[in-house]
This record gives sequence, structure tokens and C-alpha cells, in this order.
Amino acid sequence: MIVVYNALSVRPGVADGAATFSLNVLAHLPAALPDDELVVLVHRGEDRVPRAPNVRLAEVGIRPGAAARLRYEWLGLAHELRRQQAGVLLSPNESIPLRSPCPVAVVAQNLVYHCRGHAFQGRTGFERVASRLQAGYYRRMMPAAYSRAAAIAAVSETVVQVLSERARLDPRKTDVIYEGSDSILMPAPPILERADRLLVVSTLAPYKGLELTIELFARLRSERSGLVLAIVGSDWRGFRTTLEQLVRRRGLERSVEFLGSIRAERLAELYASSLVLLHLSECESFGLPVVEAMRYGLPVVIAGQAALTEVAGGAALDVSREPEVAARMVLELLADEAAKEEFRVRGRRRAGELTWQATAERFAAVARRAAASGSASRGAG
Repeated sequence: MIVVYNALSVRPGVADGAATFSLNVLAHLPAALPDDELVVLVHRGEDRVPRAPNVRLAEVGIRPGAAARLRYEWLGLAHELRRQQAGVLLSPNESIPLRSPCPVAVVAQNLVYHCRGHAFQGRTGFERVASRLQAGYYRRMMPAAYSRAAAIAAVSETVVQVLSERARLDPRKTDVIYEGSDSILMPAPPILERADRLLVVSTLAPYKGLELTIELFARLRSERSGLVLAIVGSDWRGFRTTLEQLVRRRGLERSVEFLGSIRAERLAELYASSLVLLHLSECESFGLPVVEAMRYGLPVVIAGQAALTEVAGGAALDVSREPEVAARMVLELLADEAAKEEFRVRGRRRAGELTWQATAERFAAVARRAAASGSASRGAG
């Protein structure tokens, strides 16, 4: 069978969430499909897909940018599937052909447009309009994609629960497949001394709980004046300015550093040399920084939202969303070396349970189920 994997959401040279998912799955998928030929659709210049005897890259000459990719996936991808004589299409997102000539297996991992709304939608008028259009698009597209898909892989039980309620995802054709902690994009954990630093790894978006994180940090600083907070992640529609204004109002300019997007080697150093990862997001389908931090022996603090409690599996400190209460809980952890060591041990154990090899093997099983069903719809759902 010819299995086509759509890796067009992976942009050459960019190490974002799309690249992390697809490149790690593709590192193990050929071995999980040893009797099949795996055709990977990539942008010209993308050279990071791991090679294997049963892997063939097919470069797609479309312009950079999401709009061109979406148009191709809706309208042009079906022709490519026919040309490749595909037995099944594996799509890491919900953008699939309107009329697919073969069964499709879709990954459900996008909760952003189905969580509670936030007032901030962008700093400029154009950004606010774009945010509303994007939200409307995904809210319409996702139910149609789930309807047309022969099989679905959801990255957490939380995804199944939320999207079955709000996007008509059918749990009967859905398998839960967790992501992995051992990314090929990240180096092996170094051994470093711990600095008096708390770490955040997150897109700077309104649903990520970053305002709560800064308020929590302000209370921690009142008890431990030497603490610093390093925030790693790219800006979303100018929300970083909102966070910087909050930092100034709380008098934290000298102790909070916005690092933006950084190289994997530097991120590994921060994971290995910080005291705690703070991940207080309100809307997460999985929460990859949580398990990555655990792999590097970094204790993790979450706040009981979305998939984070499920994914952490009891290996993270789950705190209140009330800053004063959360601050007391985190201060107790910081002062207790035995507790920190226990979270390191539990975190490494949990990270070891979540591997990209297991992700790929289960994704391969979903692909086989989709192909065997032969139930790809020829309509638009």
C-alpha cells in the first residue's frame, strides 16, 4: 500500500509545533509500516525528514504561507493522491481534500478555537479581523473534516471530550495517541547546575495563562527576591506587549526576560538548569513543554486546566489558579529539596512512558484502520 503523509505544515528551517509533531512521527513511521511505501509531501528545501528504504519525498511547489497551503490541500491535494495511487492519506491537521480519492486519517490536536474566548484578538484592526476570520474558518472546517475522515487520532482524552461536544468529532472512530517527550529536534539532556530561575515555554497568546503566571511570579519574588523568570516563545498578534505592560506595572522589569524563539540547544540548557517549569495554560490539547521539561529533570507546575493534568499523569505539582494560594504551594516546593527530587524522578518516569516511537506505531495502526475501512467520503461532509 502507498501511504501519503502530508507534511506541508512543516516549514523549511522552522522548528515549531508542526515540525515537532511531523518530523518525530516520520522518524519512526517507516519502521511501523514496513510493508508499505511512505510518500511524504514536503515544501521545496525541506531536508529534515528522516530517510528510510520505504520513504520517498515528493516536493510540492506552492508558495509559502498558510493561505496557499490550505488552497492546495482543499483543491490540489486530491490530484496528487490520485497521481501517487495513494491507499490512505495521513493528515496531521484538519485541512484535507474536499473530495479525497482515498480514505483519510486525521490528527485532532487543535482546541484553541473551541476554548473560552478572550478579549484580546490582536493589536491592530487587521489582526483582530484576521483572528475572527481564522476562528470562524476552523470552527466550520473541523467538523467537516472529522465527518469525512475514516479514522481520527486525538492527542489526548481532553481533545476527544471537547471536540466531540463542540466540533462533532465521533469518539467511535477516534483513538487517543499521546505525543512523545524525546524529540529528535532536541539534544540529549545536559547535566548543569540549577540557577535561581523559573521557566515558561509557550506561545505568547492570551489563552496560555501568562498573565496569571506573571502575577504568581510577583508574589514569589516578594518572598524570594533573587528569583528570575525566563519566558521562551514567539509572540501572537502583539500579545507580548500586553505582558510587558503587566511586568512593568508589577515592577518586574529586571527579573522577567522575554527570550522569544530560541535554538533547541539553548532551550535544552534552560530545561536542565532552571528550578521549575510554570505551565498554567487554560487551553491545551497536550502540552508538549510539560513532558519535554520532565525528560530534562525539571519539576513542572500546572494549574489543572485542559489536558495538562491528564498528560502529566501525577508527575506535576497541580496548583490553584488563585495567585496567592498558588504562590504558597510553589514556595513550599522551592524550599523542599526532597519534594523537588521526587518530582524530578516522577517526571523522568512519565516522560519515559511517552515516546515518539509509540506515537508513530499507534498512528500507523490508525492508518491501517482507515485504509481497511474504505469509507472515505467523496462529498464535502
